[in-house]
Amino acid sequence: MSGVGWIRSASPRRAPRAGATWVALVLLAGLTSACGTGPVEPLRPLGDASAPRATTPGAATDPTGTPPASITPSAPEPAGPTTTAPEPGDGPGRIVADVLDRYDRVLARLHADPAAMNRPGDPVGSELLGELGRVVPAGAVLFDDIRSQLAGRAARGESIPVEDRQLPYVHHGIDADVEGADRVTFTWCSWSPGVVRDTATGAVVDDTVGQGTGTGVAERIDGTWMLASLDESTLDLLPAGTADPCPGADRSRP
Repeated sequence: MSGVGWIRSASPRRAPRAGATWVALVLLAGLTSACGTGPVEPLRPLGDASAPRATTPGAATDPTGTPPASITPSAPEPAGPTTTAPEPGDGPGRIVADVLDRYDRVLARLHADPAAMNRPGDPVGSELLGELGRVVPAGAVLFDDIRSQLAGRAARGESIPVEDRQLPYVHHGIDADVEGADRVTFTWCSWSPGVVRDTATGAVVDDTVGQGTGTGVAERIDGTWMLASLDESTLDLLPAGTADPCPGADRSRP
């Protein structure tokens, strides 16, 4: 599965996989026509300001395609937030870590039930829309693009259930710079271990793992730091079950 939520997406590169044929990737980015980019500069760690984000590596996918028994129409919410809200005076790395953490968690809920926002009068859909609006400004292109992605996934009868309390999308801040009192730019690395399944049957549609890199902008709006943009520069497709390869990933858990 590829990453999600950026405005510009890169052409994916597949990692070698002997003795198997790759499943066609269902591109989640799907926002504008994809355009490849050249090599990017090595990503530099943020330093002490960016404490590793705790994630739980996803379990290997069942080769039979049988959905795990834990999958239900209302998938469980992932484990609680791993960051706390930034305090005045916090460095840019701390701000970026908080914004990306909140973004990943609302994406997990949205893709677990992508049809919720299109069901008239559904309180879950209204709640999720409000939650998204507290992370991504409602007037941003990113906000509209996410809704379009969800509509497409719902129309195809697909979802990404939360399995083993693992976030299906994990973005790590790598390098961050302050560009004003209310604006921080940053680079990021993402890991997308979530399994796309047929909502009706639970069958695996796409279990490809994505690793992406790119740039983003966080802006403080009415006192709250929000994600204004997330643009992808590179995307590599990796075998199912690949652990988080990004700098800063917490591998202390089994």
